[in-house]
Amino acid sequence: MGYRWLLRWQHPGPMPGRQVFETICAALETYKTANRRRWAVHNAMLRVGQVETALGLREAGGHSVDLQLVTFHDTPELTYLLVRQAGKVMEADKAVVDILTKVTPYKARATLHFDGWAYNVGDFNVRVGKVTLRPREEFKGFMVEVEYTPVSTAEQATPALQEFMEMLQTATSGPGGSLALVAAPLDDFALPPAFSPQHLAVQYSTLSAALL
Repeated sequence: MGYRWLLRWQHPGPMPGRQVFETICAALETYKTANRRRWAVHNAMLRVGQVETALGLREAGGHSVDLQLVTFHDTPELTYLLVRQAGKVMEADKAVVDILTKVTPYKARATLHFDGWAYNVGDFNVRVGKVTLRPREEFKGFMVEVEYTPVSTAEQATPALQEFMEMLQTATSGPGGSLALVAAPLDDFALPPAFSPQHLAVQYSTLSAALL
């Protein structure tokens, strides 16, 4: 897995319609892209009662915590459980999550769904998506995920990701907004230097907080 950045589309005033999404996709398709395909990420946010200390929930304090369940379309059998208050993120089998939600008192707070088109552009994998709040299907914005595949650490990947982001900024200047990097607090979760799905789950959690 290469290193990834998440970018959020920021626009003065009301968010334009599909123009932003179509402009970003059109910009990518001017390059030698390959394997255009669908992708999706699902983030269910719950307020749960105290459960096992293995999840780090008791250490978070209080009688309840916010638990996020992040699921990626390409690995639907796995879910990433994230507790921001405790700086905990862990990978769990979907069956474990089903048991957890059945035996633990919880209240659904919100569910964000990210989906759109994915492209291969040379050494980069790029996912362009719209974000909706379910079940009302309320539109929350547009985002881009950029992965630089040759390396997996921030120090090595940042120059290439910065250059690619600037290219996208130039190509999408027409709609009048801009792409902004979503800086996730990865250091708060004591993650190893090499990028992993746990890093990505923290990034999507951070983006979710910015959109709600």
